[in-house]
Amino acid sequence: MTSLAHIDTGSLLAGVWSVPDLTYLLHDGQIELRELARGSDRVTDVVLCARRWGKSWGAVVDTAEECVALDQLGMRDRFLLAAQTQKDAEGIIAPHMEDVLRDCPAKYKPRFNAQKLRWTWPHGSVVQLAGTDGKNRDRLRGRGARRVRVDEAGFHDDFEYLIRSVLLPQALRVRSRWMQHGYEHPSLARFGPPGKVTMLSTPSRSPEHPFMSKYVLEAEARGELRTKTIYDAPHITREAADLFIAESGGAESTDVRREYFCERVVDESRAIVPEFTRHRADLICDRPKPRYHRCYTIADFGFSDMTVVGFWEHHFDDDLLYQRDELVFRNASTATIAPAIAEREVELWGRASDERWGDPNSTASTAVRESEITINDFVEYHGQRWSACRRDRLHPAVNALRVSVGRGGMAWHPRCTTTIAHLGGGIWNASRSSFERSGEHGHFDGVAMAMYAERHIDRSRNPYPANPLTGHDDAFVRHDRLQEQQHGAVQALFGGKRR
Repeated sequence: MTSLAHIDTGSLLAGVWSVPDLTYLLHDGQIELRELARGSDRVTDVVLCARRWGKSWGAVVDTAEECVALDQLGMRDRFLLAAQTQKDAEGIIAPHMEDVLRDCPAKYKPRFNAQKLRWTWPHGSVVQLAGTDGKNRDRLRGRGARRVRVDEAGFHDDFEYLIRSVLLPQALRVRSRWMQHGYEHPSLARFGPPGKVTMLSTPSRSPEHPFMSKYVLEAEARGELRTKTIYDAPHITREAADLFIAESGGAESTDVRREYFCERVVDESRAIVPEFTRHRADLICDRPKPRYHRCYTIADFGFSDMTVVGFWEHHFDDDLLYQRDELVFRNASTATIAPAIAEREVELWGRASDERWGDPNSTASTAVRESEITINDFVEYHGQRWSACRRDRLHPAVNALRVSVGRGGMAWHPRCTTTIAHLGGGIWNASRSSFERSGEHGHFDGVAMAMYAERHIDRSRNPYPANPLTGHDDAFVRHDRLQEQQHGAVQALFGGKRR
């Protein structure tokens, strides 16, 4: 066997970078995920990883390795590493890249522009770091990218828009070129098809974040979801993991289940209606319409935000509020909303609802004025009568909703998907002063709409029609009175006498 003792470390590093093969920077789990990703020709890849497993490091290593390979061939392309915020890009991703490039030979080493968070290789390949918060999201539009890697995907705002409208179009041209002509050079085949968006994350605090509710579930259905827990991290001992799990509240705590074992759970300390998740299987059902019931249309109007309209019935015999359907709008005016509501009411009940309650999305200081303007719009231009919801005392109103849900006093038809998603995934903001804002799910407006239903629907109203056969407090026809009426009708038929 040939001895390697005479070969210095610098020569060994120069050799692996000249291949390039940066496997020495990865642990076994990262290598496994890399090979699975490279072997897939899907446009999107989804990876769930525990905290401290090394997902961000692995993404940076893969990016650097492919840049060096292109540089050696005299080729160039663009790579994007997207973090939740610009500060995350500067404070987490950039240090990783600096550490990876510490071993890089001078002839392959890129120049770093700290102001633009960009590395440029000698032959022109670019790695761009970027946050997707606020206006930074739209600044990413208009450029192509060979690879897009989204770090902590479950925590980005307006995620559906980010993926569909900003990031996927960047990969389109490169993927189209590959589908037409194949790899630019045979040595690039080992990196897998270009034109791909990879999403890496620990689970979101809310399982209704689009990363969880769409991309994770779809990957799982295809059998392609890659999940790595803290016990799958070879660089962390089981003893150390158990110690930190115990310090974080134990294996059954929400934080540990989500952060270390990648379970899809709502943080109950921040969940708006935790009772909905606990009793979800019983609360979502297809109930028949009672013969007699009162109908209600309840809306949380967003206009510039999300508008959620719920169509509710009070099932008097069971004292149950049942949402039979919903309508959801974004950036819609009353000209769109009003006729759609009228049409849906007729479809469901054959008539207009008994009562309509609505709330515009406004601040407390302008709520009264905006309510008047909105309701006047519906009356003046569309002939619909609405009453203004009360917006006061948020926490008591949420508590009333929680109590009602917990005792089984409300239920939802399965087609009320937005309301169900908001109730199941809605969380408070950090100060618990308002509902958290989620890009795809807005301000969890479906929770507010359900809260208004619980607050304004009068459960004491008897829907049974006025009838001479019933007494003042009767809910059902009394048999003694029915017999009396029938006997009187027979006597009248035969002139009041028996034959």
